[in-house]
Amino acid sequence: MIGLLLLIIGLLLSIWFFSKYKDIKKISDLMSSTQTSSIENLVDGPTEICGIVSKCESPSISPWGKQKCVYYNFHVEIDREGEESNYWETYVSDEKTNPFFIEDSTGRVIVDTSNVEFVLKADKFSKSGGFLFGNEPDPYLEQLLHSKYGRKTRGFIFNKKLRYTETTLELGENVYIFGDATRLGDNWIMKDGVMPLIISDKGEAVIENKHTRKVTINLILTFLFATAGLASFLIQIFL
Repeated sequence: MIGLLLLIIGLLLSIWFFSKYKDIKKISDLMSSTQTSSIENLVDGPTEICGIVSKCESPSISPWGKQKCVYYNFHVEIDREGEESNYWETYVSDEKTNPFFIEDSTGRVIVDTSNVEFVLKADKFSKSGGFLFGNEPDPYLEQLLHSKYGRKTRGFIFNKKLRYTETTLELGENVYIFGDATRLGDNWIMKDGVMPLIISDKGEAVIENKHTRKVTINLILTFLFATAGLASFLIQIFL
C-alpha cells in the first residue's frame, strides 16, 4: 500500500514538472528563435527589442535612493531564527510600476505594465544589525522604515539583522524587452502574451540563459520523481 502511494505521488509530481518543462521550453525556444528587431520593423506577435526608457507621464520617486523612475522595488529582509538554522524573511516589500515608453532610433512603443517581470541590477544594497557592535543602520533607512512602513531596525537590546535592496528603472536607461507586439492605432504596444513581457538591463543572454536553466531543472525533476516513485514501489514489492 505504501509502495503504491509513493508510486502515485512520484508519478503525479513527475507529470506536474513535465508540464512545467514543456511550457518553459516553448518560451525558451521562442526566445532563441526571435531576433532583436528595430521598432520600425515590428510585426504583430512575439518580439524582442532593445531601446531606452524614454517617457513616463508620472514617474515615481524611489524610497531609498530618491531616484525619478518608472519602476522601483524596495525590499528589506530580516534574519529569523528557525528550528535548525536561520533564514531570511521579507520585512518590507514596496514595489511600484508606471506605464512608460521604450524607443530606439527608428520609433517608440508603449509598454503595458499590467503583467511584467523586471530582471534588473540592484542599485543600492546594505546590511545592518547582528551581534557586531558598530554595525548601525543608516539613519535615513532607520527613519524611512519607521515613518513610511512602521518597522523598527532595533530590538530590545541589539539592532535587528537586516539587509536592504533597492532596484530601479530610470528614464534614459538602456534595456532589452521581450514580449508580444500589438499595433494600437498609429502606435505599437508591448505586452505579456505568447512571449512573456520581460524587461532587463542585464542583456539578452541573461534572460535566455535563465529560461534554459529552468528547462534543464524541470526536466531533471521530472525524471527524478518518476524514478523515485517507481523505485519505491518496486522496493515495497520485493522486500
